[in-house]
Amino acid sequence: MLMEFKEEMLRTFEMSDLGPLRYFLGLEVKQKPGSLFVSQHKYAEDLLKKTRMLHSKAISTPMNSNEKLYVKDNSGNTDSSRYRRIVGSLLYLTHTRPDLMYAVGVVSRFMQAPTSHHMGAVKRILHYISRTMSFGLLYTHNDQFKLTGYTDSDWGARRTTGRAPPVGFFRLDQLQLPGARRSNRSRLCPVLKLSTSLLPRWLVKLCG
Repeated sequence: MLMEFKEEMLRTFEMSDLGPLRYFLGLEVKQKPGSLFVSQHKYAEDLLKKTRMLHSKAISTPMNSNEKLYVKDNSGNTDSSRYRRIVGSLLYLTHTRPDLMYAVGVVSRFMQAPTSHHMGAVKRILHYISRTMSFGLLYTHNDQFKLTGYTDSDWGARRTTGRAPPVGFFRLDQLQLPGARRSNRSRLCPVLKLSTSLLPRWLVKLCG
């Protein structure tokens, strides 16, 4: 079927067959019998070079679990244009890096007036990337489909509003890394300061 589709496209349009996909818009594709691995190693490396973080100290997590970021703090202003450029690049990197989604989502809330504290959180993500550039998504052939879902929330994380950011992650199939046929969703809970017994019900509703 694939060959027939390709032949029809070649007959209909002026195009060339360049063989198996290896690189496209920063995505590196490695194909093997029964599996396909997609990563952004070169993209991540180029980002670290641009930010002069390529040889920075590597750390094991993209964000401090106890860190709380606020819209306004006393750490002073930072270069907002540079902050937006880096965060924008990090957002693109999350296409193959679900492990970065939460941390990048948090720092992206402060694009309008970032502070030095916010930039510090961004640099921590870059430190983490420096040791995980080879991470990506592994798609494997599997005839047995299984739907698995996870939900959680950082209850009352936004102290200024009392709203909690619940997160939902769903995957279909059994993979070594969360990736193929996946669905990720995160948004602020519209109800303020729910009790710990009521919050799980809202998580299920919000995540569909």
